[in-house]
Amino acid sequence: MSSLPAGASLDVDQPLTSENGIFVLILQQDGNLVLYRLDGTMSWPIWASGTSDMVHLWMQPDGNLVGVMADGTPVFATGTSHRGGWLELQDDGNLIVVATSDDRLIPQWTTGPAPAARLASTLAPGEGIDTGGEELISSLCDRLTVQGDGNVVFADATGKAIWASGTDGSGGIRLQYQYDGNLVLVDGSGRPHWSSNTAGQAPTVVSVNADATLRIGSKVLAHRSWSSPGCGPTDKTDTTTGGDGGDGGVDKVVTHR
Repeated sequence: MSSLPAGASLDVDQPLTSENGIFVLILQQDGNLVLYRLDGTMSWPIWASGTSDMVHLWMQPDGNLVGVMADGTPVFATGTSHRGGWLELQDDGNLIVVATSDDRLIPQWTTGPAPAARLASTLAPGEGIDTGGEELISSLCDRLTVQGDGNVVFADATGKAIWASGTDGSGGIRLQYQYDGNLVLVDGSGRPHWSSNTAGQAPTVVSVNADATLRIGSKVLAHRSWSSPGCGPTDKTDTTTGGDGGDGGVDKVVTHR
């Protein structure tokens, strides 16, 4: 089902799936309500409630979507109040509480559409990732992104930062792996704001890997030291690795410049 009508509920491990089958909302056994995007053998989180003890999600008749603990204590709520409202997971990945007024659909709360996914586990020389949804992602769903604020972040599947460039506010929009072996963050005019200082190193690949590392060739730039839930609700995750420590099973769709 793709919607949760007024008065209905979700329990642990019961999914809500978009009609196109690409997005799934699930109340996990750890108590976190997580929205995932699915792509063949991969899945990765795009939104989460950040809770740890939710066992029941209820679309109340008063229009409020509420998550509660086993004793009924609320731990999550959308704060919506239009009676008869319902929860819907749209085909664009937007999770929305919607109601009707005078035969019009009125959005009450939303996570926003999912960013356009452009995924790979490696960057070859001349390739890069931009802001706006492009990222490197490993088979464990650790991922490297350029955030809208210009910060480059390597994070685990829950969004917890493993490493960051500290360039928020810089105007950086593209992380480029140069032919000289240097990984560089540049702004719209091409001015650099951060680099890996690996110029002169024989270029290989930049990779996010199944051993929870971010590497340039064999050089480790960052390493996750804690356990992570991985890619979420499917058991189809590809944990094979490719050459130079990269992960297999993900199509390369990053951009060349």
